Amino acid sequence: MMKHGVVQMLIRKRVSRVFCAIVMTMLCIAAGYADAFAAIGFKGTATDLAGTAKANIQVSVTQFPNCYVLTDASGNYTYDDSSTLYTNDGGSCSALAAGTYYVMFTNPAAPAGENAQIYYKNKLTSQAASADPVAVVAGVVTSGIDAKFGTWGTISGKVIDNATSAVISGVQVNVCDQNGAVLSNIPSVVTDANGNFIAGLVPAGTYKLKFSGANYLDQTSAWTVTAGAGTGINTLAPNTLLVRSQITGKVTNLTGTGIAGIWVYLLTSDKSGNFYDNFTGVQTLADGTYKIGGIAAGQCVVQFDDANKVYSDSTHKHYYNNQTSLGAADIITVATNSTTSGINAALASNVKPAITGFSAPATSSSTTLTGITLTASGSNGVTGYLITESSTAPLYTASGWSATAPTSYTASNSGVITLYPWAKDSTNLVSAVYGSPQTVTITLPSNGICGSANGGSFSVAPTTNLCSTGTASSVTGTGPWSWTCAGTNGGTTASCSASVLVVDTTPPALTVSTLLDGATTNNPVLNVSGIVSDVGGLKSLTVKGQTVDPALITASGFFSKAVVLNSGANTVAIVATDNANNVTTITRTITYSSSAPLLTVDTPADVSTTNQAAITVSGTVDATATNVTVTVRNAVDATTSTTSAAPGSGTYSFSNIPLTAGGNTVDIVATTPSGTSTAKRTVIYNSSQPSLAVTAGVTNPAQTITQDFTTTKVNITLNGTVSSDVTGVSISVSGPYITTQTYTPAIAGNAFTQTIALSSVQTYTIAVTATGTGTAAILRNIVFRPGDCNGDGKVTLGEARTAINQYFSPSSPPQCIDLDENGSVSLGEARKAINSYFGL
Repeated sequence: MMKHGVVQMLIRKRVSRVFCAIVMTMLCIAAGYADAFAAIGFKGTATDLAGTAKANIQVSVTQFPNCYVLTDASGNYTYDDSSTLYTNDGGSCSALAAGTYYVMFTNPAAPAGENAQIYYKNKLTSQAASADPVAVVAGVVTSGIDAKFGTWGTISGKVIDNATSAVISGVQVNVCDQNGAVLSNIPSVVTDANGNFIAGLVPAGTYKLKFSGANYLDQTSAWTVTAGAGTGINTLAPNTLLVRSQITGKVTNLTGTGIAGIWVYLLTSDKSGNFYDNFTGVQTLADGTYKIGGIAAGQCVVQFDDANKVYSDSTHKHYYNNQTSLGAADIITVATNSTTSGINAALASNVKPAITGFSAPATSSSTTLTGITLTASGSNGVTGYLITESSTAPLYTASGWSATAPTSYTASNSGVITLYPWAKDSTNLVSAVYGSPQTVTITLPSNGICGSANGGSFSVAPTTNLCSTGTASSVTGTGPWSWTCAGTNGGTTASCSASVLVVDTTPPALTVSTLLDGATTNNPVLNVSGIVSDVGGLKSLTVKGQTVDPALITASGFFSKAVVLNSGANTVAIVATDNANNVTTITRTITYSSSAPLLTVDTPADVSTTNQAAITVSGTVDATATNVTVTVRNAVDATTSTTSAAPGSGTYSFSNIPLTAGGNTVDIVATTPSGTSTAKRTVIYNSSQPSLAVTAGVTNPAQTITQDFTTTKVNITLNGTVSSDVTGVSISVSGPYITTQTYTPAIAGNAFTQTIALSSVQTYTIAVTATGTGTAAILRNIVFRPGDCNGDGKVTLGEARTAINQYFSPSSPPQCIDLDENGSVSLGEARKAINSYFGL
């Protein structure tokens, strides 16, 4: 079984190989047959002179004159191996092979006077020797082998050189009417290698022949053609003589376009302006070319003259090689039997370029206009394009010219604008104003913008001031409300809203730390500290009619203000007003008496911070005092502790006075037989913040002051103590008449010192900040009153008079006036005392 399968496989392989060989052989044979039977021959059409088809025209070749094909009713024929061939003698016809043939067209039914037999390209029977050959190529049927029948004749002749009698080939011969105009219905011919030509299809009549040969002058001669079958053969005799061109060239504008009608003159080489060889000039043809011949050999100057003054300069004369004057003109050599070509000229035109087309969109929503078309032309070319909004022609040096025509333009503004197109040429001529400028209406998009009602609060839905720009929609909602402001011309739409008005009837929250109402003090400077806040924002805060600078109210609402008390009862009103004009007022009646019992407080310092829960309160008291009471009030003015004891030896000291978290007002009241005297200290307790206390030191006499005070000293020493965690201290000194001054004193042994210079009469606010594990900040106020010799915080007329007297007659002046303590009162020191008197 194995052997049998192998045998079958071998048989299949051999059969397959044989089949492939047979198929390949058949393909090769088919290809051979295709080559053998490929079409070969020619075809064309026979008509009369009017183009009417000529049927039954016999078409044959001179090699087989008795074999022919016939044109069909449309005048068409095909002569190839598939054509039906007819014979005149009943013999057989051979197939065409590749080669050269002369094709004859015969009309057996030609009427009298009409050519009965013609050759391809309109040669008559008697001109068979001059017939044009037809190349027959294997596999190709050559088309266009046509014939025209009718009563036409031919003109033949020979063209030779006038000087050398040499035949001239390649001369174009055109049949013209008697006015010299070329007749387009009669084909032109070209002389052959022997200078011969035959022009056919010429009806009977009188004509002129135009001869145009390279390097020869054009020549036109008259000739009469006789029509008739076989008789319309007209031969020019003698030969046509052409004169060789000795100078040829072309005159163009700057764009290369030929200019007709320019006069070309030859002038003598001595540049006297005389004509050379009596040649009086020739004009350029329609294409700008010219030819000059028949002149003597020698040297001359070529001048180009535009009598119409359109081209060249103001003298309308130009010379070869772009020269503009006769004196600078180049000299050329004229030969007898050769042609000097390329004597050209490119003339600049005096005619401005012209706008030939301009369009722009009628409307636009942008100042950038697109879709613009601009075309222009000029004899000197167009080298620049420009669009403006003015009808005044721009200078050729103006900015904005573009080498290419712009397709867009940016307008100067919106509204209705008129665009004017311009063009300039290579000679910097600018076009005249265009007669059809384009008007464009530019309407820019306007975005919708919410009006002042946006973001406002109202008791009812707003109806006015909805949009500052755009169209308002209806107001929706019951509070809050919303609406939109639609833009125009593609502008965006704004979304707007308003909220329900919530009437603020809640007055500011205000707590104060100062002397109790009805208290008596021997200190003319009263410190009023506290905390103020309002959800709707604070409008103002005043203490005893004096405004607290908003910059001196901390973020937590803490403030500290010093006011000078008048002798006797003082009404001290602390008034907080919010933005809704709600008012909170706290009033204290404080009596200032310089004769009140002595009471001072050494510790704690006023407006200090501590991280300790208890403090020591100590100081001095009048020797007659029978009792000293220390009371602590918390931030809401509620009493939290009271301690009372009889002083000893004019001093007092209470330890472990407990504090509550936050602000504490410590009241110290001394009782004597003659009355009471009160002092206060504001102490802020915060266990997580550093401790900070500040006192002031003055000299002459030396004093340590632990509260706000008035002074005549020009230099104050600030002394401070801080807890051990504090790493830095900063001091800021401000006032209404000075630029804020800052200091960063060094810390040594939990203490720091800084000297502060006082200059102008005012209240100085000193802000001290200590930074450690947290931040602690206090405010201290110093009232600088030069001339306040009794220390009551005011300068009396008598004190002011003393300052004046001491200025004019110094005599041991007091330090309250002699601020620099140099033993005399300067004009500046006297002026400060006077300013203090007037409150300046």
